[in-house]
Order: sequence, then structure tokens, then C-alpha cells
Amino acid sequence: MLYLVLAVIAGTAKGFCGKKLSGHVNSISESAAANIIRMIICCVIGAAMAFVKRESFALTPAELAISVFSGISMAVFLISWLISAKSGAYMMINAVTTAAFIVNMVFGFFVFGESISIKQIFSVIFIIAAIAFLLRYSSDMKEKLKASDYVLLAVVFLSQGFTNVAQKMFTAWAPDGSKVIFNFYTFLITLAVLCIAMPFLAGKEKKVKLDFKKCIPYIAVMAAMLFANSYFLTAATEVLPSVILFPLSSVLSLAAATVMAAVFFGEKITKTSAAGILCTVISVLLT
Repeated sequence: MLYLVLAVIAGTAKGFCGKKLSGHVNSISESAAANIIRMIICCVIGAAMAFVKRESFALTPAELAISVFSGISMAVFLISWLISAKSGAYMMINAVTTAAFIVNMVFGFFVFGESISIKQIFSVIFIIAAIAFLLRYSSDMKEKLKASDYVLLAVVFLSQGFTNVAQKMFTAWAPDGSKVIFNFYTFLITLAVLCIAMPFLAGKEKKVKLDFKKCIPYIAVMAAMLFANSYFLTAATEVLPSVILFPLSSVLSLAAATVMAAVFFGEKITKTSAAGILCTVISVLLT
């Protein structure tokens, strides 16, 4: 449970910096550039940790395959998220990203042979209720999405789920592998794919106008917290079944983000969001 708590703390800190960074990023090319810089910093952090721990960068075929799957999944998630965000359907993107734990539950049951107790079933029910409350938004928010937007949202949903599935794959199928090296190669492959995709994401924008002086501090902290979040979640897969870990991680992150928005950005906690936080607490107690 400690690894999960540390992952949620890191994820919340990343979200805080992301909120701050959003005020300085005004286009899809700038967002893509910020993500590329973030991946570079993640790779540097991974390489530094490996050097300090004197770990080899060599991978077994299984470790390499899982790292490639993880990196491509993360890259596809980031690219599809950026493209989907252009439609303005932020709440829908947030909803499908949060609901991606369903992919992990399916893999947990049918691929990793995980079981779940009656108590944990009730925990998942409260998790789903909490997510429903926390993601509820006002009825006057009319987002008209095209068929292509729904396809992109499906890609966001699956790629986010597969990114987390890869973490469980690594600890289940490569138990002797280094979590630091796994995350290093995940971010390195993500970086490579983003660099290849950058010209397509930039479109007609010939020059990326990113205010590096204002953005770099937030991007650097986001990178450190992203690496920590990924590392601790990977570690947590060794002690918690994915059918519990990823739903719990999703709802704790969402609840923490709601509280953070209220404390630091002055957003009001409504009766609905308070009910979601209460359901979150109950789900944790039942786990």
C-alpha cells in the first residue's frame, strides 16, 4: 500500500505542475514539445539512478518486448490525448483515462489469473461510484463530438490501460528485471515515437513558441514525478493484484486532484465531489 500512496502523491504533484504549465502552453505543438522535454528528463533520471545503483542496461528478450510495448503504449496515449484535446472534450478525456482501469481488471482476471474477494468486490463498487461522482459535470456543458473523436477517445482509453498492463507484465513475466531500467527504456521508446510524430503534430506550425524560461521548472518537476509515479506503480504490482491496484490508483488520484484543485486553485468542492471523496475513503477501507 505504501508504494501506491507514494505513486498517488507523485501523480498529484505532477498534476499540480501540469495545471500550472497549462497557462504557458497554447498549442498542440507546444504541448508535444513539452512532453518531449519531459521524456528526455525522465531518461536522464533513469540513467542516473541506474548508474548510482550500478545496474546493467542489458535486457532479456522478455524485458525488451515488455519495455517496447510499454513505451509505444505511452506514446500512443500521449499523442491521442493531445489530438483529442483539440476537440475541447476535456471531461470526456478525463473520464476515459480514469476508466482505463477496466482494461487492467480484464487482464488481471483473464491473463494473470488474479482473484478477488467479496470485500474487494464491494471496494470496486465504491470505486466506480466515486469515479461517477467525481467525473460528473454540469448538464449545460454541451460537447458535440464527431465519430472520429470517439475513435480517438477509445485509443486514449486502451493505450492508457495498456501502459499500466505493461507494468504488471514486467513484474509477473520478468520478476528478476530492474524496475529502473524498465522505466528508463519505457521513456526512451516513448521519446523516440514522440520525436517521429512531432512533425505531424505540429502541422503547419513552422516554429514551436514555448516559453522555456517559464515552462522548464514545471516540466522538470513533472518529469521527476512521472518517473516516481511509474516506478512506484510498477513496484506496487508486486504486492497488490491489478484488479485492485489500478482501480484504487485511479480513484485515489482523482480524489487527490479534486482536493488539490480546491486547496490550490480555489475550485469549490460540491456535494457531488464530496460524495465521491467519501466513496473513495470507503473503498480504501475495504481494500
